[in-house]
Amino acid sequence: MNLLSVGDQVERGSYTVHSRFKRAVNFSNGRGLVFLVSREIGAGPLNIVLEGAGLHQALARVSCLRVEEHLLEIDERRFNVDRSHCYRSDFTLQDCRAARLPLNLALFRQLLADTSAANSLAFLIAPERVGNFTSAVERAFISRIQRGGEQLFGGSLLEGVSLLKGCGAGLTPSGDDFIAGVLIGLHLLQQLRQRELRLVIDKIFRAATGNNIFSNTFLDLASRGLLFEKIEKLIVAILGEEADAVRVAALELFAIGATSGADLGTGFLMTLLEENGAVMRWKREVALL
Repeated sequence: MNLLSVGDQVERGSYTVHSRFKRAVNFSNGRGLVFLVSREIGAGPLNIVLEGAGLHQALARVSCLRVEEHLLEIDERRFNVDRSHCYRSDFTLQDCRAARLPLNLALFRQLLADTSAANSLAFLIAPERVGNFTSAVERAFISRIQRGGEQLFGGSLLEGVSLLKGCGAGLTPSGDDFIAGVLIGLHLLQQLRQRELRLVIDKIFRAATGNNIFSNTFLDLASRGLLFEKIEKLIVAILGEEADAVRVAALELFAIGATSGADLGTGFLMTLLEENGAVMRWKREVALL
């Protein structure tokens, strides 16, 4: 097996298995998480990415992880780590002028509506998809998400976050993924428009934090503007690349989890579309709290 990358937020120390999936093993040191993943999942602030023959079998058996400054130990395997392995998660715009942003946001919205999983939160931007939810439990779920979205973008910021927080099933509930997308969108707007949104970001993050260690981890990263590879690729494409690049990046994002990538993408999109509406109202609301 080969080591491809180590996220810049991976801390030194010893870790034990927290949970295990086909393409990822989640490790904990009692304070935080680290994710041992395959190339298909990709790089991230807390990801250690491996590739090679026998990887899936190894992920099914691995039990221990130790991280040192220039060394990784994964059970009996040792990997030397140098600067070429470091994945930088702190995204900066540099000289990008976002010339294609309006056009590509419209394309991304259409891709969400047409190609994301049927049970994703894309119904918030494509109401016709509500028909995909038929059971009583599903209808209650979309009702709460809709009320949360309405409050967030048209009413009370904190009431909206409260309704979305923890809403949904899975490792990271859909509402939490959506909020993470909102936080990433706010960081992008802060760079694009030179607007100070730190107080809004902090208020949303504190209100969204709960008892789910996975959600809390991803919300913390999003609140600090630390991005995993697939959302960074989408942002770069939306800002200045052609339609094909946006399409490829969007589909890669939508492949994360059952709906996690699409739910995050929905929150991200709606925040960018509301930069002169809800986002400015959030600034005023937070200033009064």
